[in-house]
Amino acid sequence: MIHRWRPPLNVQGQPNRIKPAFVCLSHSPAPNAYLARKLSPRVDIAFGPIAGTERLRQAIETLNYEFELRDCPDKTKFEFNDQLNLFGNLSTAQCIRHELGTCPAPCAAGCSASDYKHRVDRLLAFMSGRDHTILSRLKSEMETAASKQAFERAACLRDNLDRLTWLDRRLSALRMAESTLNGALAVDARKGRIAWLVLRQGKLIESMPYHANHPKRAKAALESLKKTSSHQADMPTTRLDISLQLLIISWFRKHPQYRRQIISFDEAIESCQQALKPQHHQRV
Repeated sequence: MIHRWRPPLNVQGQPNRIKPAFVCLSHSPAPNAYLARKLSPRVDIAFGPIAGTERLRQAIETLNYEFELRDCPDKTKFEFNDQLNLFGNLSTAQCIRHELGTCPAPCAAGCSASDYKHRVDRLLAFMSGRDHTILSRLKSEMETAASKQAFERAACLRDNLDRLTWLDRRLSALRMAESTLNGALAVDARKGRIAWLVLRQGKLIESMPYHANHPKRAKAALESLKKTSSHQADMPTTRLDISLQLLIISWFRKHPQYRRQIISFDEAIESCQQALKPQHHQRV
């Protein structure tokens, strides 16, 4: 309804108010991180959605800078120093980052393919929450620069630390939603009835009426729950799906008591199976 009518006083949940995006890894011999508003079939690895496009753009620039990944266009020709060069032509780096020591220059055979892949693996470890070494390193370098009164460098390191910390918090919230918002949540529906909201990895899959004393509803709910529990949820692609996922994650963060009321898929399936069992009544 918010998406359809766009009420002017309802600022939360407006699809056009916040324009989220994704952090993607380019499909290239020398991958790098880039921002994408929408996901395409060509995207192999993506993290998101994340609200705040301008801050996300700055964070992605910092990712490529701190993990020493190139930021040149994909049409650039890349070669590595472990590849055989028949003519022995020497190539030079196409930007100043190689001289500054922030890019291994895959455009000029400045590194091996395995060396560059190691940098990509470190970035993926940070994005997936497995390695936060980069944050502690930036903090240590910032404090060292400040103690030496190199305040301009300390300010740059502080900004990079703030951007990556902000990104890490957004990704942590997504990971928590994907791991905890799975199952069925009972909510009040119309005319005093109860409905189940089916959640999978922080996404609203469907809603269904509660099946108490209603075998037909229990059978339909059982089939749907089995199908949903055995499949991974697809990443949102439309503006409405992206906004809805972010709204759901934000709502559960503000109301943690409802997170504890979510029953697992196994419990929901068992409830449906109990409703389908024939009831035996004894005469008194």
